[in-house]
Amino acid sequence: MIQRGSNGFDVADFPSEQDCTQLFLTWELPIEDANVGQGLKVVFDNDRSTAMRVNEEQVWLNGERVSVHHESGQWRRAD
Repeated sequence: MIQRGSNGFDVADFPSEQDCTQLFLTWELPIEDANVGQGLKVVFDNDRSTAMRVNEEQVWLNGERVSVHHESGQWRRAD
């Protein structure tokens, strides 16, 4: 989590004596539904021959493999 108003994660933002208990509600969106996929700008990889050789999930943005930077929550080039 990132403290509200902060630009990144800093453990000092969460002292042990401060109660930061929160409740998160989540749900899964059916991105197979064309309307949901379009709304989220999700494009599926239809290159089955390449996808069959990949051993782990991948996220791509603008032609580059990316992951989430754990301190800022922003996309970064994957290692």
